[in-house]
Amino acid sequence: MDAGDGACGGNQSARSDGSAPARRRTDAVGSQTAHRAQFAGRPVEHCRQNRQNHRGALGGQPPGERHHHSADLHLPIKETAAPGHPAPHGGRRRHPRGRRPAHLSLRVRAHPRLRHARHHAVRAAVRPGQAGAGGRRHERRRRDPLPRPAPVAGPALVDVGHGPVLRAEGLRLEEMYKNALERRIEADLHLGRHHELLGELTRLAAEQPTHEGFQAKLMLALHRAGRRSEALKVYQRTRSALARELGLDPSNDLEQLHRAVLAADESLALPRQRTPVRISRTRPPRQLPPEGTALVGRQPQVAALLSALSARQHHAPPVVVITGPPGSGKSALCKQVGHRANGPYTDAQLYARLVDAQGRPADPRDVLAEFLRALDVPEDRIPATRSERCRLFRTWTADRRVLVTLDDVVRTDQLLPLVPASPDCAVLVTARRQLYAPEITATVEVGPLTAEEGLRLLTNVLGKHRISQDEAAARELVRLCDGLPAALQAAAARLQLRPHWPISKLVKGLRGETAGPGNGGNQDLVLYSRVERSYRLTSPAVQSAFRVLTRFEVDAFTPRRAARLLRISEVQTEALLDELVEFQLMTAEPGEGDDLLQYRFLPSVRAAGRRLPADEPDELLSPVYQTVPATVPATCAAIGDACVSELGAQPERAPVSS
Repeated sequence: MDAGDGACGGNQSARSDGSAPARRRTDAVGSQTAHRAQFAGRPVEHCRQNRQNHRGALGGQPPGERHHHSADLHLPIKETAAPGHPAPHGGRRRHPRGRRPAHLSLRVRAHPRLRHARHHAVRAAVRPGQAGAGGRRHERRRRDPLPRPAPVAGPALVDVGHGPVLRAEGLRLEEMYKNALERRIEADLHLGRHHELLGELTRLAAEQPTHEGFQAKLMLALHRAGRRSEALKVYQRTRSALARELGLDPSNDLEQLHRAVLAADESLALPRQRTPVRISRTRPPRQLPPEGTALVGRQPQVAALLSALSARQHHAPPVVVITGPPGSGKSALCKQVGHRANGPYTDAQLYARLVDAQGRPADPRDVLAEFLRALDVPEDRIPATRSERCRLFRTWTADRRVLVTLDDVVRTDQLLPLVPASPDCAVLVTARRQLYAPEITATVEVGPLTAEEGLRLLTNVLGKHRISQDEAAARELVRLCDGLPAALQAAAARLQLRPHWPISKLVKGLRGETAGPGNGGNQDLVLYSRVERSYRLTSPAVQSAFRVLTRFEVDAFTPRRAARLLRISEVQTEALLDELVEFQLMTAEPGEGDDLLQYRFLPSVRAAGRRLPADEPDELLSPVYQTVPATVPATCAAIGDACVSELGAQPERAPVSS
């Protein structure tokens, strides 16, 4: 039998010999695929030559003559016809006994040290730093620890004659064993098994006195076991061994550990097991309020809002703001659009109102806490600070689809912390004032209804029969309410509660209110509460200017005319008027002649301004006066008196000059 047949025959004899131990296939020292690619399709003569080469890797002796732990090398052999010698049976050579060609590969009986390393690698599959995320797995190991095999003495493949290939492989296995062993010890230390580790670490530290990793782990285990003095002795022995054998000082890590043991640093204590945040919701939160009644005359705004919400950004979610004067129906529009657009936002639909019952701006820190509770974050895991809550909220929304609806936003610093992180989310906002921030992608203005739209709203509530009885009064009611949906809804509700009233009776009452101060019986109809909340958000100087200007029945204010009434400079007056426009308490439009702009009050806003408490001093304008030269206020005061006479209106309280 030639060498090639011997290889095959040896394998067959090993299979048929009952006394030979059963060989288990494990990871090959060399790649089986690589050997097959190397020898596939070669004649037997090539395989014989390479078999001799692989004998050299095993120290020059045939595999069969080695200990049962050694690697038996079998080469993939496929008999092919040599060049010039066609094979029988259609170019395929049959085996002498009808057996199929043998494709033999490198087969290794796992060395005990390799099995020991694999066992520790499985035990340390979770790194110590990740133990918190696998708390249940670690607790299961704590309750039912895996049996540890007895350590194997000596290096890997110690009883195998080393050629250059296996020598390098033995070094690799040795490093893998050490790495797995250290990771398993770190995991055990993290799980609080320092008492169990003391014996093993003492042996490892004695065997390798210059291995700083084992020495540090032994010091830590001794410290946690309450044996600080012995931990300090380990450091002294290690420092002496390093100086004596290597001429080195301990590393920085070992020195820091030594100082921490001396100081009894709390950082060396057993880390507390942290329970991971688990979001387990049966159904996602749906916090949007009910839609309410159908909107009238808002189809263009609804289409614009839906289009802006569906415009996806690549880096951030769309943030769409609805603005308009008090009572224009911003909140009702927001609810309607929120319900129409909520289809894609399957993970959560969150809602919050950003002013409290007293009209004070809400703290976004509290709103974030409400959102996190709605998302089933445990109370003890909600951070204390606003920035931490914001980061947790953005982390949760980073890969989800969430619609956030915010009503009555006052400032941008309320809005920005509540913006989610994913571009698949969206934010719908109503604001009492004009807002600007780079994150805002669209702003939709909502104004009063037209006369026909206002009449249709009243018809929807009161019915066609009642409106047809006094249609002229109904149109006058729409005009007195400035076409604002909230005022019209309040007027319709008043008439519903008093079915015996004709519409003209309510109109007469409103005419009396808008003409001058009344008894406050119909404050809801002139939107007093809504205007008053916006008024409280302005600066003191703006509040004083608002109270002064609403006393006059003036169709439009130019900066020059308003400055004469306020008795301050024209530049400062224009700044105050612009702030009133910003808070939607006035409207601005192009002026005539030398006046570029002119400013108007809606009649309902003017009526609400006249009902503000009379005991608030107009001296709030004094900071403005202090910035004006001394000669200006007296001149402005004189001009202001002349202006009042020219307008033919005597205010209830004269403005105070400095």
